[in-house]
Amino acid sequence: MGTVKILSCFVAALLIGGAMPAVASTAMAVSPHDEGGVLTLDLASKGKIIRLPNGDLVSAYAYGNSESNFIYDVKTQKEQPAQDIFIRVSKDEGTTWSEPVNISDTARKTSKQTYWQKDINGDIALSNFYGASGKPNIFAAGGHVAVTWADKYCPGPGIDELNLNDDIPDYNLYQGAETYLDREGRQLPFSCTYIAYTKNPSAVDIDGNPTGGTWKREQLSFGERDAKQNTPRATSYNGGDKVGWVASWQEDPEGLKTGAADGPGEGASGANVNKGTDIWYTYIEDMKAPALQDISFAENVTRVTNNFKKFKKREGNDVVTELTGNLDPTCPAMDECLANPENFRPLLMETGKEGAARANLGMIQVAGQKPVTVIAYEETKGGGEGIDFGKVIRYHRFTFDQPPVSFINVAFSSGLQKGGSDSGNAKNQNQPGGNDDYTSNPDTGPDPQSEYQDAAGNLSDVYQSPDWQDPARIGCVISNPAENGRRVRFFFNQAAGMDAGINLSGSKIMFFWKEGAYDQGGPSDIMARIGSVAADPVTVTGLAPVDLTPAVDTNFTTFTRYVLESTGTVVYPDGLGGYIDDLGNAVEVAEGDAVLDVTYEEAGGCNYYLTDDDRAHVPPIKLSDRIDNPLAMNLSTNAMEEVTYDDTTKSIAELIATTESNNLEDARAHRGGIRGDTIMFGYSYTADWALAKFTTEDNYNFFTRRSYDGGLSWTGTQNMTKYAPEDEVDIKEPRIVGAPGSTSACDPINEPDGANCQNPNAFILAWGSIKNTYSHIGSGAELDVFVTKTRDGGRTYEPLRLLSADVIAPLDPEGEPDFESQLRMKPNGDNLYAVWMEASADLDGNEDVVVRYRDEADLDGAGMPTVTLKDGTAVYDVNEIGEDADSSSGSFGLIELLFGIFGLGFIGRKQVGAAKK
Repeated sequence: MGTVKILSCFVAALLIGGAMPAVASTAMAVSPHDEGGVLTLDLASKGKIIRLPNGDLVSAYAYGNSESNFIYDVKTQKEQPAQDIFIRVSKDEGTTWSEPVNISDTARKTSKQTYWQKDINGDIALSNFYGASGKPNIFAAGGHVAVTWADKYCPGPGIDELNLNDDIPDYNLYQGAETYLDREGRQLPFSCTYIAYTKNPSAVDIDGNPTGGTWKREQLSFGERDAKQNTPRATSYNGGDKVGWVASWQEDPEGLKTGAADGPGEGASGANVNKGTDIWYTYIEDMKAPALQDISFAENVTRVTNNFKKFKKREGNDVVTELTGNLDPTCPAMDECLANPENFRPLLMETGKEGAARANLGMIQVAGQKPVTVIAYEETKGGGEGIDFGKVIRYHRFTFDQPPVSFINVAFSSGLQKGGSDSGNAKNQNQPGGNDDYTSNPDTGPDPQSEYQDAAGNLSDVYQSPDWQDPARIGCVISNPAENGRRVRFFFNQAAGMDAGINLSGSKIMFFWKEGAYDQGGPSDIMARIGSVAADPVTVTGLAPVDLTPAVDTNFTTFTRYVLESTGTVVYPDGLGGYIDDLGNAVEVAEGDAVLDVTYEEAGGCNYYLTDDDRAHVPPIKLSDRIDNPLAMNLSTNAMEEVTYDDTTKSIAELIATTESNNLEDARAHRGGIRGDTIMFGYSYTADWALAKFTTEDNYNFFTRRSYDGGLSWTGTQNMTKYAPEDEVDIKEPRIVGAPGSTSACDPINEPDGANCQNPNAFILAWGSIKNTYSHIGSGAELDVFVTKTRDGGRTYEPLRLLSADVIAPLDPEGEPDFESQLRMKPNGDNLYAVWMEASADLDGNEDVVVRYRDEADLDGAGMPTVTLKDGTAVYDVNEIGEDADSSSGSFGLIELLFGIFGLGFIGRKQVGAAKK
């Protein structure tokens, strides 16, 4: 046992005399909670918080308790209460909150029966699966608020609106299901996507108490594909007269897959997808002017990506029974099924070559135009089985109310997914092949846009897959296609932030993602590209592939296939001067037999016009051979060696490095923000992935880099946490939150530092901590959450605070686990509003999870050593660029000593000073 561990044990025993009991936090509980002890099961999750321009706080969370219907959760692998989504509003900065408002109200309702519940004999039995609302994602703009989530209650079109207030089952025969053999054979219904929104979140009753406002809920999908990863976004435009809103999500035609246990999470995140998984999107033009009842997101649902190429028979996953068509166990009880059994045949599933996942969404103001939607996501490579592994990063951009037009957005005979078609009859279309063998798909041409039989046996084009030649529907590849890219994120400057005072660089957007030469869970670096309007701020948006630095491949390449005029046979060049057919057989082309050429152009990593068959015959076959993307910036490599005490910078060119330049290190959990020319960027990092994962001889710390010229140059790294391996602590879920934009009450002339005016250099940094644990044992115990703030772009930091409350011994795995912080502040950087999750259990093992709230005035000092600058300011002691190198605080009490022993502080740390900037 090392010295640190010995001292830790000694001090712990000295102070508390043995075992440390768990003490529930006295910080305010936003979600319901048994404060006097765990008497019932209160299960809250995914607490979120936003601050409105008028100062009101809105918190959203999922919640269920012992009195709720129970469901099975594929991620936690437990039977647990079905959760609804609740919001609460505070008009006094968190001192008091409105009563919870249930904006989902689905936990009491069901649309599907599946084999999921254990009976008294321990067997899996057929049972109603109730609505289970997933993680709420909340966004605010123009004083309006919207929340999206995925849910297991997925009735057909119009059913939910008609039966909002009853508990009668609304069975949807077309809602899919997935059987999880790695979850005891439990069978779960597919999820669908919802959005709820309000125009008056600050509403009060006659006594002046907040009510939470009036909310409208809309169902955006209907469970024919499994929905996940939803995001709402909004921004004002037209001089502030309008507020447009958008939302995106993914839908997997075969059901959400669990992970392979390679990464740090628990799986079932939506990252591991089936072929044919697409990104979906909707929008409304304005939230501001129309009445709530006149707004409809559901009318504008469209498919953005183009991975759906063809249908296949459902098989394999529903091993207990097929839960679609006339094999649905609820079908015999349904009058419409008995009367018209031909309408309830087993359904086909969409499929393709690729699958898109984990999209990030932005709605970006562009000077002189409507806002532009940017969607970035990871997508599996479709170069052929065994040819390319892993994923690439792609992104789309389009005017927010002009998304790529899917030829047809519905699928299957239910016509549940609303959308346009040439027939104009999207809600009454039949399944392809519905009049005959449902596995037959007559193909009248070489393209995947086949014609299908309708119920009357007529060939119809209404089931054509979306237009695969639409360039807007094929995302541009920005990662290295030879490697595995995933978890893309981006941040951007809105038009209001592009003034000469704070943005001389013209940097508009920065994409960043995790990339490496290995499969999921392997070592990787954090790569990035920046889009800029600096070249021509009048006509350049900064969002196009040609605007990115380092550059991506935008050269055009031409591919050709041939159709023999005499026979109509499709042939391909064999590379030797001859031709082959689609099976690779040599084809003799008679002299004089005219050949019709069909030419396709690819603009670098964008605009694939080749069909699946074409792509299988055009050499070279690898995706990485078709796209020649130069290397991106590598912001994480050798982070341990680049820790600096000053603002020494590197250019973009100096940061370009392959991920294999150091293939031992690993970076993950990347976060960042841009405000004008200031970029704050961070990630968790270890110098040796294998040691950190399989042993406790290395660990993950939280590192940052900064840029003060829009990413044209970057400082060295800051190690914000500095835990040594023997501390056995890893960093989890770091946060970087920039100050929000100035409100309309900002007075930049008379009060530029006022609470309503944005400080572009103000950022909140926070991180969770977990016990460093061997990966084969499982995830480490959640420990505590820490937070600090900078007002000068990371040159100095305010003293470290402990977000968790009532901590007897920091980083004690026996204490209350705290995790998943969400943080906000005022535009000028003042105050801090935070929620986080806290778990506790009674002596019988009954668990509560609660959303806690604290503001800055209530935070506890974390006891971290500080340094005092010449102006008397005490700042967090982590690589500061201070004015006085010799002014470290030398006053340490017992608590500070305890923190130091536990690895949080370093007594006698050498300070290297520089002029404060």
